[in-house]
Amino acid sequence: LKLVNWMGTKEFGDKFSALLGNISPIKGVVIKDELLAHVAKLNETAMPHINVVYFRFEKPTGSELLQGDITKMMSGSITPDQLAADLTSGLAKWYKPFQGK
Repeated sequence: LKLVNWMGTKEFGDKFSALLGNISPIKGVVIKDELLAHVAKLNETAMPHINVVYFRFEKPTGSELLQGDITKMMSGSITPDQLAADLTSGLAKWYKPFQGK
């Protein structure tokens, strides 16, 4: 139990980041590696990818719809707005809040 309690301390978090090169979930950890610190800063406003977390319950899944259009968008054959519309209409086949949009 002592070990588990220690693993929740700032001391552990600092070592976790410094020695393993990983972002610690413990508040107040100082990350000395510049790139890792930058990624940790970006994580402050990050959120789970909505298609991975929420739209996997029925078919077509958010991932299936996104995979079909993301390369088209990146090649310039469709716009981000078109991708969003395709995603919304595909999910609307089973996700009631998107029906009628």
